[in-house]
Amino acid sequence: FPSHLEYFATITGGAYGSPLELALKHTVLPYFTVFRPLDVLVQSVATMGGPSVERLKYSLGLPASHMGASFPLRYCPACRDHDEEWIGYAYWHRIHQIPGIHVCPIHRELVRRTQIRINGMGRTRLVLPADDDICAEAGELDLTPAARDLLGRLAALSQCALTSQLPGPYDPSLLQQ
Repeated sequence: FPSHLEYFATITGGAYGSPLELALKHTVLPYFTVFRPLDVLVQSVATMGGPSVERLKYSLGLPASHMGASFPLRYCPACRDHDEEWIGYAYWHRIHQIPGIHVCPIHRELVRRTQIRINGMGRTRLVLPADDDICAEAGELDLTPAARDLLGRLAALSQCALTSQLPGPYDPSLLQQ
């Protein structure tokens, strides 16, 4: 989760939106708050507007582990190629960054994982999916067509949760079904 969204919005003159718009449209925060009370979202955006997001994971129920976490950047090769063809460069799609995404919800291809940002290495390095030195590898999944389809449908559901396009309001009894 990024910090300093207030400062970013100020120095860009709001060209990319307010801190709330930045958090909702350009980060994975909505994925983690979609089934939470509105005040959790409001507090999370306020935290991201400030200088540190150190406590944000904890407040979202994602406490850090003493074992450390590995959050490699991920991309879909078909999305990368499409981006390069249509806008001239590839960028990181936030749907590919959601935990548990192994298949692109659009192309049903296995996403590639980069070797940067593993165990804190390269955390501050700025790279794009088409950079030659990011050492991306395909997921280590040997999938049957049925498994690929299931992972694709789960990724599409995650995308709906991220973009607030679920088929209806949250109902715990329906979720169980």
